[in-house]
Amino acid sequence: MKYGVKKALKKGVLSFENLELKFEYKKIKYLRLKASNDGEFKLSIPLTCTETEVFAFLQKNQTWIDKHLKRFLNAKTSLQKDTIRFLGRIYTLRFDENFAKTRLYKNELLAKNKKDLEIFFRQHALRIFNFYIQKYQLYFERKVSKVSIKKNKTLWGSCNHRFARINLNLRLIHKPLKAIEYVILHELTHLKFPHHQKEFYDFLGQIMPDFRQREQLLKGLNFTHQI
Repeated sequence: MKYGVKKALKKGVLSFENLELKFEYKKIKYLRLKASNDGEFKLSIPLTCTETEVFAFLQKNQTWIDKHLKRFLNAKTSLQKDTIRFLGRIYTLRFDENFAKTRLYKNELLAKNKKDLEIFFRQHALRIFNFYIQKYQLYFERKVSKVSIKKNKTLWGSCNHRFARINLNLRLIHKPLKAIEYVILHELTHLKFPHHQKEFYDFLGQIMPDFRQREQLLKGLNFTHQI
């Protein structure tokens, strides 16, 4: 056996090809494997599933596991300890309580402390997000009723179709403007199409023909050393 998982345990950690995965038995029909942005793999196992079936499932998804592991490792080493991304560009991050406020100076981001740094990011995020919402709002009959900015671990954005509410990830502030613009138009498109079917992407492509390229800007970057 290349891994060990005891069914008597409801949750734990198993080893597979020199990789540790967290597992948990649940009342579900199918095996599910997820990879988080911090390089952690989580495996959900049906209560009736055997060790042999688990092993076969992991082997079948070996390529997918390797791809996500490689992406995480590349992203993890892409930033040095005292650097941070702002709108896609890498800056040297320097904290000093003597700074009056957080500001950009040449290739440095100077911040009084982490709290002040987050205020700086939120102010810029609010200004940028609202700019793009207003830019594309004219394409939609329904108007956005509320915009919320949150620090999510996985979702870049979401749209409550029923109430026309848009939620955007504060960590988008690390991404290039083209990527931010894409996410906002993506969520606005859900005001018209509350799904990801062909009509959704056809409409999105009419407004933003290069949305697939912009989508790639969102992938492959870990949140290590970010807010």
